[in-house]
Amino acid sequence: MTFNKQQWSRDYYLKNKERITARNEAYRVSHQEVVTKRNLKWQKNNPDKVRAMQYRSNRSIKGKARMKRYRDTHKAERSELFKKWYAKNKKRMNALHCSWVANNPEKSKQMDRIQYARRKKAEGTFTLTEWEAVKKKSNYRCAKCGKKKKLTVDHIHPLSRGGTNYISNIQPLCKSCNCSKNARTDK
Repeated sequence: MTFNKQQWSRDYYLKNKERITARNEAYRVSHQEVVTKRNLKWQKNNPDKVRAMQYRSNRSIKGKARMKRYRDTHKAERSELFKKWYAKNKKRMNALHCSWVANNPEKSKQMDRIQYARRKKAEGTFTLTEWEAVKKKSNYRCAKCGKKKKLTVDHIHPLSRGGTNYISNIQPLCKSCNCSKNARTDK
């Protein structure tokens, strides 16, 4: 029978686990600067491994719970840090936002519609897919004049008069018909 060093090491560790753990912890405490320096050097030389480890750790159930606890206990501190960061990067963030809006006009409009409905305290919401289905159902024509123009979202029962923001309360109207309808209900 040949000597298997890996098996011997595993067996030795399992037999002496508490003693080895205590020794390692004592070393980390007494040589904190050396350990920190070594860890930082390893992190600098292995950024992909660090990123992968952080990703796995943060996506685990324990990691998500840990992140939530941290966010909850450091709310004011995180808010201040974000405000400082945003003040430094305001121009860059505005440029990113403008380019996103230019590249995603439908999504941007949808976000504006959702915010408007929230301000009006309207119940419900609808997705872009549902809106596209309503337009397709009307053959991309205005529900009022029947012309094939660029369509806008119209609430059959207006939000200002207590209407909902569900897709069942939405009809596609061209801009001129929508503006002429204003806050009236269709009869």
